[in-house]
Amino acid sequence: MLEVIGAAPGAHTDINWPGIWRQSREYQAVQDELRRLVAESQSSTQNSKATHTEFAAPFSTQFWEVTKRAVQQYWRSPAYLYSKAFLSCGAVSYHPSTLYDDKYSRRSPEPNVRGVHLPYCFQPQLVDQILPIFVSQRTMYEARERPSKAYSWMAFLGANFLIEALWNSLMGVFSFILWYYPIGLYRNARHTNAVHSRGATVFLFVWVFFLFSSSFAHLVIAGMDSHEVAGGLVGLMTILMFSFCGVIAGPHALPRFWIFMYRVNPFTYFVEGFLGTALADAPASCDDNDYISMAGGFVADPDAADSDLCEYCAISETNRFLKLVNINFDNRWRNFGIMWVFIIFNIFAAAGLYWLARVPKRVA
Repeated sequence: MLEVIGAAPGAHTDINWPGIWRQSREYQAVQDELRRLVAESQSSTQNSKATHTEFAAPFSTQFWEVTKRAVQQYWRSPAYLYSKAFLSCGAVSYHPSTLYDDKYSRRSPEPNVRGVHLPYCFQPQLVDQILPIFVSQRTMYEARERPSKAYSWMAFLGANFLIEALWNSLMGVFSFILWYYPIGLYRNARHTNAVHSRGATVFLFVWVFFLFSSSFAHLVIAGMDSHEVAGGLVGLMTILMFSFCGVIAGPHALPRFWIFMYRVNPFTYFVEGFLGTALADAPASCDDNDYISMAGGFVADPDAADSDLCEYCAISETNRFLKLVNINFDNRWRNFGIMWVFIIFNIFAAAGLYWLARVPKRVA
């Protein structure tokens, strides 16, 4: 080849090879391709955000793939799911035997209210179960997926929110079935012909309780390194929520300084909506030792022949003693909506805390 073009020692050629190349079709094809590449580089498509994204896949693809992996991971870890099911179902299963067909008494209304609320006092344990699982997944993400730019931290958090919400929703269904019907609370709605509607409303409050517990767990652990420290914070906050929700002490019994805890407490609205729907508009009666001979109220047996058998009771329906703990059945849908506000706040606050505490920031 060197001899043909005259580049070899002693070789000579009279052919103008550069001129022949410039007149060839191959040269024109190369020039056309170069002009096309230059035109594309100067077009607006080259400067679009799609060609300069941080991750190879769009957020929707990231979220879908991470969620599928989380579903598989949970399914392959049955010990966690078994423990969640045992806690959710076992905590409510023992209670129907103690309160089945319980009568509402004037003498002790608050134990009845607390008795219906007690099965769902396992909220801190439900939250504590989520914390170590989230920490292990976060550790793997921050050590492997985040440095390799596999997916964003928002896809990671969103997938964890969703999978926990799905499993907690399933636990809420089992918990409701094992508690509401065996304890006989559906009988309270017979007097207003609202058995199905009130049963569905109670289920919605049970469901929103499990969703709130899941979002609350992510809020607490999002910015913390240790699930042990987060568990201690959960215990403290749970004590405050139960203490100021209105069952132990109503808002009128609280010191004025602590009234804000009653108003910002999510359990205040859960307890009012949950207990109000479960217990309201049902007849109440007095025990034998509740009757008094002279008092306002209704006559239990107005046709009694012997005046010694006349019995007076101060209450005739559950709404009277629900009012003692500031529970109003009419506020049920307002309270349900407020619980969703708390859930949404927890999700966005958890994302904000994670970004603030754990997402690397770019140095200008």
